[in-house]
Amino acid sequence: MDFFDERILAALKDGKPKGFTSLLSEVGFSHNTLQQHLRRLTTKGLIVREKPAATGFGRPRFAYHLPLKASKQVTAALEDLAISRHNLYSENRNDIKHKGAKTIPWIGRPWIKLNGL
Repeated sequence: MDFFDERILAALKDGKPKGFTSLLSEVGFSHNTLQQHLRRLTTKGLIVREKPAATGFGRPRFAYHLPLKASKQVTAALEDLAISRHNLYSENRNDIKHKGAKTIPWIGRPWIKLNGL
């Protein structure tokens, strides 16, 4: 499971079905990246793709959600990953000696702001 899969699963962990466009705006990936990862997660059985009843003409829309049997396991796995990452980065944070080093809020990884760039 990579960063993209984690973000998708975190967006779906509330159990409510979400359409492609709402997932796209929530996770912030490119269209193709989200499409590839949704396909892979669906193949692995970690998410379910359903076709809701059509409300009009045009292409069919699909909704994605976590299957009931996997929702608790996915939520627990995401929490474990967040805890282990927090521990890993808090241990390594003391190793950063650069002046002006900050942390990216949604990742927690250190980055260095270069002056003049």
